[in-house]
Amino acid sequence: MAKPLTAQQLRSADLPRARRGFDEEATRRLLADAAEAINAITRERDDLKKQVAELSEQAATKPTDAETIGAVLMTAQRVADELVAKASDEVAEIRASAERERDVVLAQARAEADAMATDTAASIESLRREEGELRNSLATYRQEVVLFLRAALAQLEHVESMTPAPVKPAELDTALLSQVPAE
Repeated sequence: MAKPLTAQQLRSADLPRARRGFDEEATRRLLADAAEAINAITRERDDLKKQVAELSEQAATKPTDAETIGAVLMTAQRVADELVAKASDEVAEIRASAERERDVVLAQARAEADAMATDTAASIESLRREEGELRNSLATYRQEVVLFLRAALAQLEHVESMTPAPVKPAELDTALLSQVPAE
């Protein structure tokens, strides 16, 4: 059996933090309430122990009241058992509440993760379609550029076929020199 927690251990518990975890303030309040309940039970138990000790001391001094002391001890034992049972029930209730809250948070986180996965898959599919469209557009543009360049080349070839034959540089030099006045 695990060692029971003290009220101080509950108050100073260092709970791990997680994204979308428990509400820290509500959890701290719950732990503080549990610590107060433990303190109250501990005080009541200590008071009962003190009463039992006093009664035991009285029983030692007054052996004629043995029957009364036995009844008191039985009552004290019964009250102690009830307090232990009550504390156990409260701990179980606190634990169940924390587990329910954990389950709700986990369900919300799973739902959000599923939604994000669905959105991501849709985005990927959209990007793939867009990529295909861009590839088709690029292929179309390439074909249009090739056709445009071929048409321009054909026009240039046609224009070149219509131009007179070029004059050789030696003939040009002689013709120009004859026109230059002599000094």
